[in-house]
Order: sequence, then C-alpha cells, then structure tokens
Amino acid sequence: MIMRLLFMLLLLVMPVSVFGADNAQQTPRATVQQLFADHFKNDMGFTRDTVARKRNWLTPSLDQEIDTYFRQPFPADEPPPINGDPFTNTQEYPTAFQVGEAVTEGVRANVPVVMTIGPTPRTVRAQVVRQGSGWLVDDLIYEDGSTFRALLKEQP
Repeated sequence: MIMRLLFMLLLLVMPVSVFGADNAQQTPRATVQQLFADHFKNDMGFTRDTVARKRNWLTPSLDQEIDTYFRQPFPADEPPPINGDPFTNTQEYPTAFQVGEAVTEGVRANVPVVMTIGPTPRTVRAQVVRQGSGWLVDDLIYEDGSTFRALLKEQP
C-alpha cells in the first residue's frame, strides 16, 4: 500500500516530459508553431544570428544551405538575392500569424502559416519532414510556388 502511494505521489511530481508529453508535442504543426513563435518574438531579419536561433527546428540540410548562402561574397553596392524575410516571404514584417492543420503523408507534411500583413493575409507553407522521433522544417513554399531553397541558390 505504501509503495503504491509513493508511486502515485512520484507520478504527480515528476516532469511530464519523462512520460512522453514532449513527443506528443513533436507534431509537424507543433514544430512550425514553435519556429514561427520564436521568429515573431525576436528579430525577423535574415542574418546568421537570427537563423542560428532557429536551428532546432530546421533540417540539417536546410541549415547547411543557409550557411552556404551566407558564405557567398555579395557585392556591397547591390542588394543580396534574399532581400527581406524568407520565413514570411515579405519585406514588411507581419503583425500576426496562425498555423493551420498539417497535411501529412508518411514522413512528410505541409503546414500552412497564414500571416497578417495589413489587410491582406499571406500564406507560406512549411514543408516538414520526420527526423528521428521529431519533425523539422525542410523548406518553405510561397504563394507563387517558389521556395526558400530556390531563393538560397539564387546568384546576385
């Protein structure tokens, strides 16, 4: 009886993550929500520092392409190929966002993110892939069909 009581008490005081609640949060939608919450809470500029904060939510291959982009020598008198915020696909920072429901097919998912920019909403679709026991953003698809990865490969 005392052992049963101690076990019940232990269940009440142990962190929920020990029992897998973190895994329950690791859905495609939760990953995108966390990424964009961080993005909106902090500086939305596209710099090495702002991307470094997002690495936990990006696939290693996307992170590597971003690093390659930043290593390029860009002419000082011209704007870089990515001249704005590629996470929201705008030069004007949105004021709010809402993450929609994920459409999952096997190890891949598409998650819409609708952003408020004045009276016109803008949607970016996060392409998310399963990596181990979690989900990571592998690309962003813009309303015109172009992608973040394609932007990263553009030359000045």
